[in-house]
Amino acid sequence: MASPNVETLVYIHLIRHAQGKHNYNSRTTTPAVREALRAIHNPSLTERGEAEALDLRHRFPYMNELTHIICSPLLRTIQTAAIAFEPAIRAGIKPILIEDLRETGTGPTSTGTTLTKVLEELGELGKCFDVSNMYELWMVNSEVKYESEKRAKRFRMMLKQLTDVLNSHDPAIGLGPIKLHMWNGLTAAPLNNGRDIHVAVVTHAEILMKIIDEVKGDPNGRGYFWNAEFRTYEFRGAGNCEHGGHKPWDLLEIEESLESVHPSTQEEYLAERAKARELEASGVEHSAISKTNDAVLKENSVEKAKAGESKVSGVEIPAIANSVDVATEQNIVLPNGLSMAVLDPLLFERNPRI
Repeated sequence: MASPNVETLVYIHLIRHAQGKHNYNSRTTTPAVREALRAIHNPSLTERGEAEALDLRHRFPYMNELTHIICSPLLRTIQTAAIAFEPAIRAGIKPILIEDLRETGTGPTSTGTTLTKVLEELGELGKCFDVSNMYELWMVNSEVKYESEKRAKRFRMMLKQLTDVLNSHDPAIGLGPIKLHMWNGLTAAPLNNGRDIHVAVVTHAEILMKIIDEVKGDPNGRGYFWNAEFRTYEFRGAGNCEHGGHKPWDLLEIEESLESVHPSTQEEYLAERAKARELEASGVEHSAISKTNDAVLKENSVEKAKAGESKVSGVEIPAIANSVDVATEQNIVLPNGLSMAVLDPLLFERNPRI
């Protein structure tokens, strides 16, 4: 066990929710259907999204190390967290809902609904979610320009404050031992047992880009998160500020995360991985393995190359994500009665504006 005076390591796992019913492919979807999908109020996950969240549960390597789960209060993120992190939740970690993590914009897909009903539908797990930081009228969405940038910065600072409290070893610091152990009105006692801090944050594509402070189209950036993708970060401490100008709450993706390959969540690969887990649990070897990491990396590289070619030609074409179009497998009733059959069975774009 590490000495109580040795600073523990802090890891922030940023996670994008799984596939929602409002997702669309902007390269193939007609304007009318696009508008209808954008009109879905606080959309839930699709069946594919539920499978993606379950797949994330088995891919996420830090389940037993998690100390905290923080989540957007929108339905699709709550559902993703409940499915993906059920083992950690049942082990005693209460997901904390934070309004600043909701998606950007004022549209119906970025606007929440009453949490009581949402959490009741989760049954036992719904009772585990902490709503003490949610104010009564949070569903009134009147966000103005640049407010999402402020929210993202505020959340990064909030995260840093939490980890500072958890990493504190001197109860005499600050305002005394009682307030030192509080964070946003919640008890957050320091982890003095040498345990590292692992915080899972479940949120949305657009606000994630602002949290990691990456500008859309940055050639040196990682780009939008895929469905149910996680990336791991640490805070930029003084030792990490190679070029200066960084704030203590700014995030830096760790090397292991940068080198990782997000596996395909196309239906056949989700099914293959689920079958492999089933066989493994029964003690049977599964030799017919799905795509190797190299193959998936090659597939993702092809999509990135396509995006790069479009950039060279001066035409911006969004990168394609890795989820089959929701219209091909979900009988969703659109607000204006449009037929879902008009959507192509192609892959989702990486940034489906959610």
